[in-house]
Amino acid sequence: GQTESAQLLIKNKADIDAQDKIGYTALMWAVDKGQTESAQLLIENGAKLDFQSKEGDTALMTALARGKIKIVEHLIKEGAKVDLQNKLGITALMGAVGEGRIKITKALIEKGANLDLQDKSGYTALMVAANNNHTAIAKLLIENKANLDLQNLAWDTALIPAASKGHTEIVDLLIENKANLDLQNKVRDTALITAVFKGYTEIAELLIKKG
Repeated sequence: GQTESAQLLIKNKADIDAQDKIGYTALMWAVDKGQTESAQLLIENGAKLDFQSKEGDTALMTALARGKIKIVEHLIKEGAKVDLQNKLGITALMGAVGEGRIKITKALIEKGANLDLQDKSGYTALMVAANNNHTAIAKLLIENKANLDLQNLAWDTALIPAASKGHTEIVDLLIENKANLDLQNKVRDTALITAVFKGYTEIAELLIKKG
């Protein structure tokens, strides 16, 4: 089987960290293909955890993207770097948040993940949570002191897209934690203007009442 082949190659001193034309190592491919046993074998035999592909992806990012949560947990436990960014600026934390993986998000935070890193579009993990209506994850990020008022390249904060998409609970959470309600994006919209324009009356009332 695949694990036996890997064992034989390792035993015969194969270069465990060789990268192919797209920058993938054996560990990355094991993760990509969901070969948990092979991935664990490679890790146990000293495979480097933080090599990046030509797109900047790591084994940790690949495991998250493929939904291989056991491998993700193993990589975090073994000390994979949690703040590396791929060519789009995306971190493992942003990936976990986008997928709605609260357990992994918590594990990354506990490993010291930087909550306020921004991708190439200026998005933070909190903005990703707000966009995707992941309320429990947004709460977790806020409790761990994520910056509420960072702005992306369009000057949107986490609050503005939450208001724009009708994510009432996240809007309320951001208000309660003292997000700046008056910041404007590049087209000069505030969260209130956006909520009124989109017809989200409950959100508009929250912003007026607590603003």
